[in-house]
Order: sequence, then C-alpha cells, then structure tokens
Amino acid sequence: MGEWGNRRMRAHRLSHSSMLPFIHRPLRAAVYYDREDIRVESLEEPEIGLGELLVRVKASGICGTDLVKILNRKVRPPAILGHEIAGEVIKAGPQVKSFKVGDRVVVAHHVPCYNCHYCRHQNYAMCRFYKASNVDPGGFSEYIRVPELHTSHTTFLIPPQLSYDQAIFMEPLACCLKSIRRCNFQPGDTAVVVGLGPMGLMMVQLINLFHARVLGVDLLDSRLELGLQLGAARVVSAQPEAVKQAAMEFSEGRGVDAVILTAGTGETLVQALELVRDSGTINSFASVPPGSLAPLDPNILYHREITLYGSYSSAPTDLAHALKYLETGKVDVNPLITHRLPLERFPQALQLLTEKKALKVIMVP
Repeated sequence: MGEWGNRRMRAHRLSHSSMLPFIHRPLRAAVYYDREDIRVESLEEPEIGLGELLVRVKASGICGTDLVKILNRKVRPPAILGHEIAGEVIKAGPQVKSFKVGDRVVVAHHVPCYNCHYCRHQNYAMCRFYKASNVDPGGFSEYIRVPELHTSHTTFLIPPQLSYDQAIFMEPLACCLKSIRRCNFQPGDTAVVVGLGPMGLMMVQLINLFHARVLGVDLLDSRLELGLQLGAARVVSAQPEAVKQAAMEFSEGRGVDAVILTAGTGETLVQALELVRDSGTINSFASVPPGSLAPLDPNILYHREITLYGSYSSAPTDLAHALKYLETGKVDVNPLITHRLPLERFPQALQLLTEKKALKVIMVP
C-alpha cells in the first residue's frame, strides 16, 4: 500500500473515532485506481523530517506523462500522481536553512544521487535514485512532504513576479531546455517541431532564444495559430507531403538542422528522416502509443550521419535556468494555461486533455 496508503487508513480511523484525538489534519488527494476511476480521498498529513518541508499545494499541472500513465495503466494503483508543483511552505524542519514558513516555492519531483556511474557522466535522468525519488505523496493533493535532498536541490523560491500557475512550468520547461541544448543550434539554423502542445510551444520559444527558426507542425488549426503567436516562423498541418515540402522550402532544399518530435507515432520518426538534413539531428521527446514501431533502415543513419537521440527529463541545473527564463518573461506560458480545476473535476480534466480541448490543465487542490 505504501506510506501514503497507510496514512490514508490512519486518517480514516482517526476521523471516525471519538476516542482518539485528531493530531494531524486530513488532506484531500486525487487517487488513481484505474483510468476511469479517480477518487478524491482523505489521508493523513505527512510528517516531515529535520531537513524537510511541508508544502501546501497551490497549483499542480497535469503533464503528458501523467496522461500516458493513467490511460495506458502504467502505474500501480492506488497512486497519487502530479509532479508540476507550486505551493506555500507551511512547515520547515529545524535543519532547513534556505526556506521558511510562508515562502512560495516550486518543487521538482526527481533528484539524482550525484555519485553513481550515470551521474558521473551527467546522465542524471538515468540515475536509478533519480527515477525512484519523488515527493510525498504527489502533486494532486493538498499537501506534500518535500524530502531533504529535494529541499536542497530541486526546490526553488518563486520570484515575486511569477504566479503559482506560471511557476509550475519550471519542470517541463527544464525538460525542453535540456533537450534543445543537445541540438547544438547555431544562429540561422532551422528546426521542425512536431506537436504544438505545451511542450512543443515551449520548444518553439526556446529555439528562438538560440536564434534558430522554427517550422511548427500540428493537426489542430488553433495550435498552429498559437505557434505563430509564440514565435514559429511558419506552421503547417501535419500531412506528411505538406510537411516535407514546407521543410525543404524552409531550409533551402537541404532539410532542417533538427526535427523535434513532441508527439506522433513510430511512423512519425521514420518520416522525420525525410525532413532532416545530412548530419542533422532527430530528437525523440515523447512517448508513442503502445506497440507503435518504427521500421527504420540503419543504413540511412550511417550514410547520412544522422544523430537520433531521446530526451525525456531534466537535471537540477536545468531547473534553475528554466525558472530564470520564466522570471524574465523570455518564455511566455500564460497562453498555454487553458483550464484551472479542483481535484473533484480530475476526470473532466483527463477528458479535456484526451479530446485535445485543453493545453495545460492546472489542478487546484
């Protein structure tokens, strides 16, 4: 059941007993049992350690990975998801020096060990401790316990000019930033961004900051229009031949320097080979539907010297840089926020996202 599950049972017993004093306040959380069974339940407030924080969650964004985990049943129930988290410190352990009660903070959910083989190679997202680490119980709850290492490495004060809603974009923007850096853009380079959801639209803005030009691709006219508003030099509907023609025109016939896939299938990856120039880069930045394969001829990669890589998460240094981009307004996330909903409307939030009637849905516990 896990620690938060035990707390849920303790909270239930305490709240239904007249013999026991209720020491800890109950907290509400959206608990996943199945993709059509998300329940708002009560559990006991987490107890913090000497170097930990208790944070009252003010905003928690639903990420594409949350959606994938729920719809494809990739997480063992019961579970509390949510990792794009901003809130207010309501308790701080006596060994915490960087934060105090009342501080507005944004918290990322994974922290590396800094000692393993992966960390020595700066492959922090592959660190086994990184993958296993998390806040307690998850962002879709009223309170979270921030463990000591998270408090030290992945918790940041929210700048005064940023709202809680804006601050939750620190973690996803950091993921985009890490991915973009690996493209090694030079001024005047060209890129195709496939998928203009929240991640793709942040990619567009970051690529502009690297002084490269973006051709945005999506199926929805509303997202194509927003792509133009946020800096894409050109957009095109996601029809393979139309995209290929636009990419060639956009790059003087040689193919673009980088193709960034924030959506699609295995076939989309194969099609990217027709868009990228010789010695160009293809960045796989999104999950594909289960069973979606890419029938790829390795000779194409070899003879054309194409770099194909995946990038799915970030590192603590990326978090700090991403927050600075948000603070300075170099990346505008306000147009990405389409809905703010209470925990009780979590099923509606999933429906909005599944039907692509929303960009970023922020849950407000």
